[in-house]
Parts: sequence; C-alpha cells; structure tokens
Amino acid sequence: MPRRVRSGPVKQVREGHDCYEQVRDIVTRRLAAAPRTRAELAVDLIERGAPSPVIDAVLDRFEELGLVDDLAFARTFVEVGHRVRGHARRLMRRDLIRRGVAEDLVEEALLTIDDDAEEQRARDVARQRIKIRPGEDPRRALSRLAGQLARRGYSPRTCFDAAREALANVPGGVPSSVTDEISEQILM
Repeated sequence: MPRRVRSGPVKQVREGHDCYEQVRDIVTRRLAAAPRTRAELAVDLIERGAPSPVIDAVLDRFEELGLVDDLAFARTFVEVGHRVRGHARRLMRRDLIRRGVAEDLVEEALLTIDDDAEEQRARDVARQRIKIRPGEDPRRALSRLAGQLARRGYSPRTCFDAAREALANVPGGVPSSVTDEISEQILM
C-alpha cells in the first residue's frame, strides 16, 4: 500500500522535558487518522527525530492500552483485503511484512483464509471483472482477466482456472473447450 506523501516539512520532535508528550501526541494523531502498525509508527517518529528510548516507551504504553496491536491490524487487513478487495494471501502476506508486522502474526492472521475460500474469491473477482469486447480474441480476454487476478496475488493456475470459468459462463461467451485449450497452451 503506497504511503501518502506529506505536504510540507515533517514536524520535528523537540528535545526537552515534553518530548514524551510530543511523541504521544504524534502517535495519537497518526492513529486517529488510520490504523498503523508499531513499525510504521516507529519509522514516522524516527523521521521526526524522536529519541529511541522515548519511542519505545510511548509505543509500549500504547500496546499495553491496546491502541497499537499488530495482530488486530493484520486480522483486519486480511479481512478487508480478502473480502472487499479480492486479494490473495500471497499479496497480503507481502504487504503486511512490508508494513513491519512480524511473520508469525501475519501467518496467524492469514489462517482465516483457506485454499477453498481463496479459490472461490478468485472466481468471484473473475466473474465481476470479466469483459469481452465484440470480436475480441478469446486468448486476449483470458490473458487480460488472468493478469488482473495475478496482480491481486493469485497463483497462475488459480488465475487461469478462474478466468477460464468466467469466460465460459458469459452469455454468448467463449465455449469451455476453447478456454481449456487456451489455458493449457499458456500454462505449458
């Protein structure tokens, strides 16, 4: 997920007696805007020049209060990514690790999606995204749809199976014998 570029200079943390309060206020504002991982908050605070002991103290306190919870963040990220965006586990795993969530927490969050649920979601996305233009070569439509699924993190086999099924089920669409032949040629 791309980070939003800040407009203007980053507000720096001033050294002094109120450093803890400044860092606490920054974290509070960042969390009010959107959920964040501990690592994202730490990077932001380091960029602002906050001292490491203060960062650790503030983030530890926020974790104690349950306001920073990487497992809860990962579970929500996976739920929304799978159900709303149609993302595969592979893509969500990569994105969560990039955001600094520990691998064991990522794997725990991903346990909510099994192979069958992922394949069903790929088929659902394919049915929603299928577009065949009049006179279009079926290979092109299949390749385009499989590419859309691949960008969501699905395996090549899942992409082509879901795309082939969606193409075969379009009214006036491509016969399954043709889509089977095309996908076998592509996957070989």
